[in-house]
Amino acid sequence: MIEHGRNALGEGAVIFEPVTIGFPSRDRIGEKEYPGATIGRNAVLRSGTIIYCDVTIGENFQTGHNVLIREKTTIGDRVAIGTAAVIEGDCTIGDDVRLQSLVYIPTGARIGDRVFIG
Repeated sequence: MIEHGRNALGEGAVIFEPVTIGFPSRDRIGEKEYPGATIGRNAVLRSGTIIYCDVTIGENFQTGHNVLIREKTTIGDRVAIGTAAVIEGDCTIGDDVRLQSLVYIPTGARIGDRVFIG
């Protein structure tokens, strides 16, 4: 796992390399200290996943391969994000959400609880 910033990874996480956590957003490049990502318990992060800084993710989260989650995004509990999905910055995703493979979520999107997109 490649880590940038100050990250917090919950107990029981399973990570399939390579995964990047806390990647700096453009405004954080060059900073020595910045908040990374916070990921709750029992996460499964599959290879190729990149999670930027200033991201908060709840418990029982999972990704497919090659998922990109941009900065200032908040994701609830029991969320599954499919292979090659992209979540742009400043998004909010509720609990019990399923985003299928290749889904694109634009900057600033707000997704409520119990939503399926695919």
